[in-house]
Amino acid sequence: MVALSDKKGFQVSKIEIRELKKAYRNGDRESIVALDGISLAIENGEFVSIVGPSGCGKSTLLYTIAGFIACDYGVVLVDGTPVIGPSMNCGIVFQEYALFPWRTVLGNITYGLESKGMARRQREEIAACYIERMGLRGFEHCFPKELSGGMKQRVAIARTLAYEPDIILMDEPFGSLDAQTRELMQDQLLDIWRELGKTVLLITHDVSEAVFLSQRVIVMTSRPGKVKAEFSITLLKRQCREEIMISDEFNQIRNPIWLAVREEVLKVEQAV
Repeated sequence: MVALSDKKGFQVSKIEIRELKKAYRNGDRESIVALDGISLAIENGEFVSIVGPSGCGKSTLLYTIAGFIACDYGVVLVDGTPVIGPSMNCGIVFQEYALFPWRTVLGNITYGLESKGMARRQREEIAACYIERMGLRGFEHCFPKELSGGMKQRVAIARTLAYEPDIILMDEPFGSLDAQTRELMQDQLLDIWRELGKTVLLITHDVSEAVFLSQRVIVMTSRPGKVKAEFSITLLKRQCREEIMISDEFNQIRNPIWLAVREEVLKVEQAV
């Protein structure tokens, strides 16, 4: 990881969240507190996953970092600058793909490049590189309705990578995929992160996925969402998935994270 510094030479985290609070109005009733005093720092090039029970504010946190949601209190900084709205420096991949149904694979991938005002030839050359990287060659002129779920998500990831944001935010990107496709996509994401060195923040309900992919896992409490615990992943990232998943080392790291999440899930069930 490369440390960033401000003009005075102090180290600056890629993403810094300070005492973040967010509440939603529930009609005429009292507001529902989604996030309550979240503080967190993510370094340049780091891969971090956030896990926790449903409704704990994981997606709210992600969308606040992306600039889609304004916080009620606190601040989100990217490269030391407060986030005040969406930025091309921050790409997001959604669970439900969010592809434009009237655009082909090529058209979806070049969308962000069009927004930058890039010439057609140049954006198609860049898109071709990511089409090749994501295993989409031969499907350039297909529409989303003609693609499988896994291929749609590959298009969504390629679209995000094509305009070269420093930060990739991912909201349950593999949650709707079958188990085999999900594993293939995890492997591909890990390869991309190793190669490009992007800062990645992944929201997931799958603790094993978080441990397999990440350098650090953040566990959030049940609502209102707070940071319950942080786990550094010292797992040796071997090339062979099978070696990782069946190793004692993997389970020794995964189990305490799973127990921390389960404790919060049980709190939700008991409160119903």
